[in-house]
Amino acid sequence: MMTMATVVVLLVAGCAGPAPPGDRHPPVSPGASAPTPRSPVASGVPVVGRVVKAIPVGREPQGVLFAAGSLWVADFGGDVVDRVDPLRNRVVARVKVGPSPLAMAAEPGAVWVGDYGGGTVSKIDVRTDRTVETVHVGTAPSGLAIWGRSLWVADQIDGTVTAIDRASATVTRTLDLGSVSPGYAVVGAGGVWITDFHGDTVIRIDPATGAVLGTVAVGTHPLDTALGFGSAWITNLDGGSVSRVDPGTGRVMATIPVGGGELQGLATGLGSVWVASVAGDEIWEIDPGTDRVVGVIRGVGGPREVVVVRGELWTTASGDGTLDRLQVDA
Repeated sequence: MMTMATVVVLLVAGCAGPAPPGDRHPPVSPGASAPTPRSPVASGVPVVGRVVKAIPVGREPQGVLFAAGSLWVADFGGDVVDRVDPLRNRVVARVKVGPSPLAMAAEPGAVWVGDYGGGTVSKIDVRTDRTVETVHVGTAPSGLAIWGRSLWVADQIDGTVTAIDRASATVTRTLDLGSVSPGYAVVGAGGVWITDFHGDTVIRIDPATGAVLGTVAVGTHPLDTALGFGSAWITNLDGGSVSRVDPGTGRVMATIPVGGGELQGLATGLGSVWVASVAGDEIWEIDPGTDRVVGVIRGVGGPREVVVVRGELWTTASGDGTLDRLQVDA
């Protein structure tokens, strides 16, 4: 998530519900649900880019974001966050955090990390590459987003959203969402957007009051959200599609079939929407002008999350244990 103008946070939901906090498997694991059939869009779509560098980053790379001139990769299986220098294409620091790091969000001078297996959030000082704060927030923090002075943390198992004062690293508010199973979170377009994995909806929360501003029905098992091109874009993990939502009206403007199966992360940038297919080992390109798939990048080993940085795509390839640098054809 991963828009150019907003701070985005990643969280991962399980195909058949999240793994227990003590479980060392990532929340999304192959075989957890029936595979999504390959979409007809898979045939005849041109290849629009390729992997130009695969950087080893750990056992199970999941979340990725760009901050302080570096790419930060959450290694779910290694309990660390790797800092990657995009100019040298290598890991320059490895920061110990809590168990099973997953979601991340950045502010000037710091990167916040959701420790999915530990019920905590870790704060990394980007000047020292060390964890300087640890805040207990619940059972399984799965999504992070920054709004004003607060860090918002969605908890997949507890069904809560917690606000943390970033300056003091203290909890200021916890909202109980009831039976909601929160997924990814993103800030922008008037609120905090959170996917409800089992409810097949997206929820928008007013960060000033904590009130739920609206709920939008989307596809099957919505997971990640990105903002861009005047819309909210949501991957439907088991629906084989991406939902495009008008933030002003809450109306679904389009449901776009995408090939590959097990759709997870997505990002906006370079004039397109980019969607990771874990099962297909592919990144798909959607044209926001036509709401159609127009290209594909193949050969990525189980891509989880995608980010656009300085005219290039980067993705965590969980199947290969690498951070992949992708070049998009002009």
